[in-house]
Amino acid sequence: RHPATRFPPPTPSCRRRRWTRGGSEMAVAGADMFYNVMLFGLLVLTVLLAWAARPSTSDTFPAGFTSFMFRYLGVWTLATLSDWMQGPYLYDLYDSYGYSHQMIERLLMAGFASSGLFGCFIGALVDRCGRKVSCMMYCIFYILSCASIHFHSFPILLVGRVLGGLATSLLFSSFECWMVSEHVQRHGF
Repeated sequence: RHPATRFPPPTPSCRRRRWTRGGSEMAVAGADMFYNVMLFGLLVLTVLLAWAARPSTSDTFPAGFTSFMFRYLGVWTLATLSDWMQGPYLYDLYDSYGYSHQMIERLLMAGFASSGLFGCFIGALVDRCGRKVSCMMYCIFYILSCASIHFHSFPILLVGRVLGGLATSLLFSSFECWMVSEHVQRHGF
């Protein structure tokens, strides 16, 4: 493998990273600072725009709605974070297993392609199987996807990425369907 395709080894702090090819330590620190300033600025802008765009109404929420909303948001946030936290480390993990850049691309593309494919008909499946069951299936598929990364076998990793794509499609359809269904049918909000 060509040495230029390797990333620098991970260090405890990104600010102490030293690249000898194509840049200096000062350039890396400047890029990190720019990223942090832009991230913070965009975060503040997002909060301000969300606050300005909030609906203004004099209506009060029905009894129990606020607890229902926070229960849903708590579960959905944990499910989404579990999906997002794995993503940044997959390339480095597969690289540490010794796979080439092209093989890693195939693994990652399998996950994205399966999510796009399953996303075309996952809504009908959620309606047929039930929303609560679909949310539990998300958890099962995602556990299997995460368990597959402990194996160095390419076919097992590929199946794990496909299961991860299926789980992602379930995440962004079944949880909202379940919330709306509970909102309208059970609670009558």
